[in-house]
Amino acid sequence: MSKQFDFVSVTKKPTIHYGGRSVSHVLQMEDGTKKTIGVFLPSEQPLVFEAHVNERLEIISGQCLVQIAD
Repeated sequence: MSKQFDFVSVTKKPTIHYGGRSVSHVLQMEDGTKKTIGVFLPSEQPLVFEAHVNERLEIISGQCLVQIAD
C-alpha cells in the first residue's frame, strides 16, 4: 500500500462528526477520483456512520472495533 498520495487537491474545510472525535478531509486525485483521509479519536461511546456506497477503511495507527450492519 502506498504511504503517500502525490498530486492531490485537499479541501480546507474538514467534515467533523461527534464533537470532533471524527475529522476528515476530501482528497481529489490527479485522475479526478476522490478519497477521504481522517482521524477517529478514542471514544467510550460508539461512533455510528451510515455509508450509502461501499467503503474501504485503512487503519494506519491504533486499533478499533468495527461492526457492519446489525
